[in-house]
Amino acid sequence: MWIEIKNTRSKNIICAAIYRHPHNNNIPLSSFFEYLEHALQKVISENKQLYICGDFNFDLHKIHNCNHSKRFYELFHSFGLLPQITIPTRTTNNTATIIDNIFTNNYSHLKTSGNIITDFSDHYSQFLSVRDTTIDTKKLK
Repeated sequence: MWIEIKNTRSKNIICAAIYRHPHNNNIPLSSFFEYLEHALQKVISENKQLYICGDFNFDLHKIHNCNHSKRFYELFHSFGLLPQITIPTRTTNNTATIIDNIFTNNYSHLKTSGNIITDFSDHYSQFLSVRDTTIDTKKLK
């Protein structure tokens, strides 16, 4: 899901929520990467603030030894998008992974990010709080 917040005093803001099933054999992984690259090319060319969050099922702990995780990270990084979550988002007795994240091209505003740890799910919830005094949304006509 992609939404755009129109802003009168600064760049418009795009927020996206993405879920990639870890074992979907019906859709090749290359199709996911192609979709993501095409979407990022379009949005970045429009010079907007971008926030993409989701359960991507690529472990950022493994970017040095897993080609899929490395490709995922490098794709975002090539468009100037950096991960805001750097601690495990899913833990079990035997594993700790960073498979849920929030990426942004916003480097200039004060941000706070992290996990909300509960036993409601096997994934923790992530948050990103951005202090931005220039937001003044346009009224819909």
